[in-house]
Amino acid sequence: MTRICDVMTPNPITCGSDATLQEIAQKMLDEDTGFIPLVENGCVCGVITDRDIAVRATAQGVDPTTTKAIDFATCGVICVLLSADVDEAIKVMERAKIRRLLVVDGNRPVGVVSLGDLAECTPKQAEEVLVEVSRSPRTLAHATRM
Repeated sequence: MTRICDVMTPNPITCGSDATLQEIAQKMLDEDTGFIPLVENGCVCGVITDRDIAVRATAQGVDPTTTKAIDFATCGVICVLLSADVDEAIKVMERAKIRRLLVVDGNRPVGVVSLGDLAECTPKQAEEVLVEVSRSPRTLAHATRM
């Protein structure tokens, strides 16, 4: 059984919950990532993705220099413990329909596992998760009309 700590990307880039969308976007550019956990007092309080910024915030026309990232972040973050195994992470990602999963030690972010990470150790299972994650209500409605 493969442990999540063996496949995750350790030491994720984080930002404070008071960071602006512009600061987050710049950090994503500098660090070549599209997923940043937001922390407050050392604990995760949300995650923000490049999609959150591009689709949710920009679509509303907010000012990225003054708008706080936490306003467009996903709070109530879905994560797994550092002690989890890959099978557990796969089940969580499939159920929640997410492509990246935060790994925590207590409530402190210690890593991120992506579908790409899982594909390296369990290609068949990662493919199944990708199919499930990619099924949105819109995709399913389109498929039933065909």
